[in-house]
Amino acid sequence: MTRIGYQLSSLKPKLTTPEEVREALERLGAMGCTTLQVQWVHPSVPDEAVAEALRDNGMTCLGVQDKFPAVRESWDRMVNQNRLWGGTDLCISGIPAQDMTLPGLERYAGELTAMAERLAEEGMTLSFHPVWADYAPVEGISALDRLLETVPRMGLTLCVYHVVKAGRDPVELLEKYRGRVGVIHCKDYQPGEDGDVLIPTGQGVVDWPPVLAACRRNGVSYALIEQERWEKDPFRCAWESLEYLRAQGLETEKQGQF
Repeated sequence: MTRIGYQLSSLKPKLTTPEEVREALERLGAMGCTTLQVQWVHPSVPDEAVAEALRDNGMTCLGVQDKFPAVRESWDRMVNQNRLWGGTDLCISGIPAQDMTLPGLERYAGELTAMAERLAEEGMTLSFHPVWADYAPVEGISALDRLLETVPRMGLTLCVYHVVKAGRDPVELLEKYRGRVGVIHCKDYQPGEDGDVLIPTGQGVVDWPPVLAACRRNGVSYALIEQERWEKDPFRCAWESLEYLRAQGLETEKQGQF
């Protein structure tokens, strides 16, 4: 069964102090959204304070995520965050632009393989979150496909927004990488003159029913609500996404209300 969770990066401006983090988790928990992937809590917030807020609100942390340079720079802290918060996955986002060549992808794959091996010693896994540019071909084959073939121990965190932006079919990718996709990010949008406008899941251009059916069919564990930009209250956005996903047959660990 695919359950509903939340990508905490959606609330970045509201995660700058221990008090803000606690309030955010309390509000998400009240909605019934108690499974999180954690990203972009302000680095000045003590990791122990986050652990306490997670514990007090009955939250499950799936793992932590950030872009590759940030992970490499803050490796020890991010691994320790997983230990403190109960997470088991470290998710890396994006292929560095300078590595979008065959030699570059080989080098990058080597670094990711080494990271996966180090995480395995900790009882953790490595997953990769591609952005739309990662689907571009490198000598005729998608850079993402080359990377996943070269690093077979790495899971795939599939952001549906980036798949659609890249012109790929999320259902096709869920079928192709069955068994490697444990998490999807449910990020919806409307194209705008000044760039894409992010909006609650089910209110944009993404055709969600076949995607969610493919998630259930292919054993995806969690569909995480994600919306880093909002034009109204972000918790209202989270609730509207949550209600849509529930209407599509997905569940949270507990019921809740806005």
